[in-house]
Amino acid sequence: MPLITRIPVHGRWTLNDTGDSPASGTVTFTATTTLRKASDDTVILPGRYTAQLDTNGEIQLELPATDDPAISPNGWAWTVQEQFRHHSRRWYLQVPAATSGVLELADTMPLASPPSLGVWARIRYGNELPAGGSEGDLFLLLT
Repeated sequence: MPLITRIPVHGRWTLNDTGDSPASGTVTFTATTTLRKASDDTVILPGRYTAQLDTNGEIQLELPATDDPAISPNGWAWTVQEQFRHHSRRWYLQVPAATSGVLELADTMPLASPPSLGVWARIRYGNELPAGGSEGDLFLLLT
């Protein structure tokens, strides 16, 4: 069973407006951050999925949702790198867990930059114990 909700994704590229000349190349999806599933203390390293366009200029794959409620941070994005013979483009994509059916890439709104997830700072207590607490670290979210 996957650790993250997976959503079917489809895309189609063509070289002209008549649609009779399918593009060729690859589309690579790379996670923009390390993820954590708290329920079983699992760290999920940033993954990469590369899809080769088929003879119709299409790709189909399943991607982990970027807003799965069991995963943190919530609301991260995929970096999408399109690499075709005469064209390349990089953009960002969020894949909602609530997607019904297949997420069509042509129907998505590409993000110009990944969403801000904040910056975490770790403060070590050293030998001091916080009042009423135990030895450990304190994590602060800096926005």
